[in-house]
Amino acid sequence: MISHLPGDRRFGAWLWPDSQSPGGLEDFVRGLVPAGDACWSRAVAATGAELKAPRTHLKSKTRAKAELHTFLAWQREPGTRYGAAVQRGFLVPSGPAVDAFLSWFRRLYAEA
Repeated sequence: MISHLPGDRRFGAWLWPDSQSPGGLEDFVRGLVPAGDACWSRAVAATGAELKAPRTHLKSKTRAKAELHTFLAWQREPGTRYGAAVQRGFLVPSGPAVDAFLSWFRRLYAEA
């Protein structure tokens, strides 16, 4: 959503992951993992196994976050934040969700 305010000001609201589907930032960022990445497959499997473990502290509602942080923990620079992970190539900013977000962002900040 983009609204024009008095004085040629704009206000934009984007609800993660895509302003339509339920989810959060991590659901959007999961789409930045390179397709077919073996490390991602192992991170998803490890997170799933932990969810089934007795007395786990992991909750299913935080699964996306756990998968991403596991994946990033196993990179050559463990624990890299999302933005830096894009810069280092651990996450790839491409695909329909990214294109939609960038289009919205450009419309929001386009010169009036």
